[in-house]
Amino acid sequence: MLSWENAHATDYLIEVSVDGSNWQTAFSKAGSQGGVETLTFPDKQARYVRMHGGHRSTQYGYSLWSFEVYGSGGDGTSGGQPSDPSTNDPTTGFDYDVYPGFIGTTLRNATNGKWRDDQIFIAVLGRDPSKTDAKGQKVFSWVKPDGTLTAMKVEDNDASNHLTKNGQNYPNYFFTLAQAKLAKLPMMDSGRIYVSVGEPMYMKVLEAADGTIGIAGPNPLNGTDPNLGVTYDWMEYTWNKDAIFVNTTQVDQFSLPLSLDLYSGNKTRHANSGITQTRAQIFSEYNQEVPAEFQIADTNALRILAPGKDAFDSSKPQAHYFDAYIDQVWSHYTDHTLTMNIGNQVFEGTVVDGTLVFHHTNWADGHNGDEPEGMAFNVSKPTTQAVFECKDALANGHDPWGFEGQLEAQICAAFNRHVMEDTTKWKDPSAYYQQAPANYYSRFWHVHGVDQKAYGFAYDDVNDQESLLADPQPEHMDIGIGW
Repeated sequence: MLSWENAHATDYLIEVSVDGSNWQTAFSKAGSQGGVETLTFPDKQARYVRMHGGHRSTQYGYSLWSFEVYGSGGDGTSGGQPSDPSTNDPTTGFDYDVYPGFIGTTLRNATNGKWRDDQIFIAVLGRDPSKTDAKGQKVFSWVKPDGTLTAMKVEDNDASNHLTKNGQNYPNYFFTLAQAKLAKLPMMDSGRIYVSVGEPMYMKVLEAADGTIGIAGPNPLNGTDPNLGVTYDWMEYTWNKDAIFVNTTQVDQFSLPLSLDLYSGNKTRHANSGITQTRAQIFSEYNQEVPAEFQIADTNALRILAPGKDAFDSSKPQAHYFDAYIDQVWSHYTDHTLTMNIGNQVFEGTVVDGTLVFHHTNWADGHNGDEPEGMAFNVSKPTTQAVFECKDALANGHDPWGFEGQLEAQICAAFNRHVMEDTTKWKDPSAYYQQAPANYYSRFWHVHGVDQKAYGFAYDDVNDQESLLADPQPEHMDIGIGW
């Protein structure tokens, strides 16, 4: 069984040898798609076994998470099934334990010896879908490794096991891999799986004037944030009665390579996403592959910040990076029509007095409720920061049907990918990031992500380019924590 990283072989041989010098082919594979591959072939008596690569899927070498060999048991070799969740079960598919009401999640130390299990910290935080506060909001909660959901309280900041940093106390919602390598994840809304190495993260529970509870997440732009010196990253998930939706993300930053495998469908389905390269590879290749404007000065930095949070923020050196392109596009659509679709509903827009004004042209076929015929949907001219962060003018929808928000999301994605002036390229990933200005930070994560999927900016899910995994029958996950 071969568990490939992103740099897999497309064609290869499995070879065996008795003496380590003379080899014979036991299996030949062509057209491999990577992922987890289970190969079966007639028994071979041998002492050595190897994968002999023929062609590479990327410009990098061949890279495997694991290489596992099993005998049939009929000749004294070891049989049976190992505990790895990606092991093939001959009757159902993959082999793992199922915990009704939970998703059993293996937490795998893939730091290549850099960090011990007791130096890798995990916290699962989000909203409990079964409880609401006085304002009807789902309650912020934290999850123990056994799946217990517990509401956050301000008193947790000073509980007996609290954390302390720079003279301040913080709740301790973390556990280490030494304490648990299997976490049972319950149903949760807006969940985050935080991972840090070397030390836990410091996030204070806060209570608003109306009594609602929140938590102060990490903020690398805040010079007093207690997590500035901590190497951390996270995944996001929502699991409800319909499905699980789980993804890795670089929308805000990159600090740790995290990989994700999702198993489902009565042990018959497997999907994966994330980053499978090492942290050193990522930092080395980032500056080689992005233009000078996007490069980071400190290659030993703890994290790579998203452009809008670094050199492209307002008043920073690249604050006007997209401005000329935005002006060009706005000028183009002054005398050209921008036709956009939301499902089967068609909208046509032109720039009028500086605002991109859309009308629902097939209103009679697909209008929603009380939307008046001829109603205008307006998108204001964005700034460079609005494009990178998908905010302000590109997150300003206020109509009750959500049309403006969906139009703004598509426009934001088109600007980041530099296809805004040509709608024939909007659904063609091969056309993305081919001209400057473009979000080359996002492009980098797509090049290096599994299946070239990533969340490089907030609306990267436009045209299904995001690293999201979704399944109506989730059963098991494997999270690889790399270095």
